[in-house]
Amino acid sequence: MKKLLLSIGLCFCIMISTQAVMALGTDDGLTIVNATDHSVGSFHGFKVNLTGTNDPIAGHADTYYTWRVFTVDGPTVTQLTDFTKFQFVNYNPKGADFAAKFPGGNIGVAGVYAAQSKHSIGIQWLDAPAAGVYAVEVQEYNGADATFCSARRRFYVSVSNGDIDFILAAQKASDYSDISGDPTAALMTNCNTFTGGLIANAGATDLSSSTVYYKANMKIGNQAWNGKWGFDYNLTNSSGVTVNVDIVANTTDGAASVGAVNTTDKKITVNASTPIAYVKLTFTNRLGTPAAADVTLNFKEKGDTGNTTAFIVTGSGTGEENQFEPDANKANNLVKDDIPFLIKASPDTQAISVD
Repeated sequence: MKKLLLSIGLCFCIMISTQAVMALGTDDGLTIVNATDHSVGSFHGFKVNLTGTNDPIAGHADTYYTWRVFTVDGPTVTQLTDFTKFQFVNYNPKGADFAAKFPGGNIGVAGVYAAQSKHSIGIQWLDAPAAGVYAVEVQEYNGADATFCSARRRFYVSVSNGDIDFILAAQKASDYSDISGDPTAALMTNCNTFTGGLIANAGATDLSSSTVYYKANMKIGNQAWNGKWGFDYNLTNSSGVTVNVDIVANTTDGAASVGAVNTTDKKITVNASTPIAYVKLTFTNRLGTPAAADVTLNFKEKGDTGNTTAFIVTGSGTGEENQFEPDANKANNLVKDDIPFLIKASPDTQAISVD
């Protein structure tokens, strides 16, 4: 996870840990004109007075903190007093991944969260400001409660309604690598994994299985989406083989599952902290003539002839609220030119006879 540390040393300064949108621009958030770019729906962690290992710095371990959010439009600064534009959420800066950093649960009352030793806060942006930018403000009191002397810091954020963009791309049939440019029939064709195998003269032959992959990628506002997401799919299988559908972390053998596949509803959901995942299609090899035993498969996002089904999950509490990809971005939900995989069969070579 990329972290941005404001260059003011170990003094009273706000740091931001960006989770749902992975990449930050060059803007550092120190001033209004240099507001950092975030997208609606994204989760971010803000922290102050912590070391590089996320422990309190000396003199700030037990002080009292109040967190607020303002809109800033020129000279007009307005505090947000409800959670229609943003939501404070639980945030653990020592978490190893998105799920650990953002364990769930909304916090705060009337747009404010205050507590002793509250060095960090999570924010999910729910809407862009009507004008201007947002300012995330922390006020630190030099003691255990709000009766002590205090100082404030602000971090400026420009939040946009970045479009959701789901991308589905076939990997090369031969080595599962990315296809540069448009897919072609040659790149989508390969022998099954039994090719060159030894057929047993007696008993059953283990034909093993073949696998093809599609890379699935979710972005928002041209940045990687790191919350939950998913899509519905169609699988065209004219060969009649049984195809297992999985969603995994990469194309290596034994890669871990990173979500769930509902084969009844034909819906895939991907875990948080996984902006890129791979659809894995596996089937048992067959022997025979090409016409009888070759396997032809095509996989695509279900909404290719209508509204897109690709979505991100933006709910920060117990409920889950989906935002769907706009139709304008659905062109890359398909394998371009609709070229299917063709996995060619090995011949059903008969037993050797001798005169």
